[in-house]
Amino acid sequence: MKKIAIATLLVLLSGCDRKSEAPFGVEWNDRSRSVSSLGLPTFNKIPLRGDWVILYVTTPPKESFNIEGAYNFLYKNDRLKRITFNTYDLTGLDSIDKSKHIYNELKKILTERYGTPKEVNEHVYNDDFSFFPCVTNTNCGKWESVFSHENYTGKLYIGMGESKSGYSDRRVSGRVHVEFSLNGDSLSP
Repeated sequence: MKKIAIATLLVLLSGCDRKSEAPFGVEWNDRSRSVSSLGLPTFNKIPLRGDWVILYVTTPPKESFNIEGAYNFLYKNDRLKRITFNTYDLTGLDSIDKSKHIYNELKKILTERYGTPKEVNEHVYNDDFSFFPCVTNTNCGKWESVFSHENYTGKLYIGMGESKSGYSDRRVSGRVHVEFSLNGDSLSP
């Protein structure tokens, strides 16, 4: 009887860290060391609060977006939980147009990969406010599309750019972001 109970427990526990397909040739719940086996040189391993660690890679991964930016793999307890991409800061007088153009390029790529977005919110309630801070504040506006895969979700959105001290002081720089997370994981670092 004990042997049956132990065998059952082992079978149940083996399913706890079940791996499944994630974007860019990795698997959800992979350990951080698996990224290096994919030929993605790690630029930096940065500890975050709690048990989170972020791996910033220097080269675009498999099936990347072919748009200049940074790819980050986020791990909780050394298990892959989130993948992010963001453009570098888009600045200048045409930064809003540039961000919308890149957003639309990424939206087209994601639509080809995952089908029509399950949710699209592309609006600004008040044109008197600066665009980037406005779409970062849900009371002012939003510029995002949400895509669904069988086991993960991808969110594409426009947000504020960052300076060395955090968010851009001039409010005229923005970034386009894509975040992938395993369905059911709403954990945040």
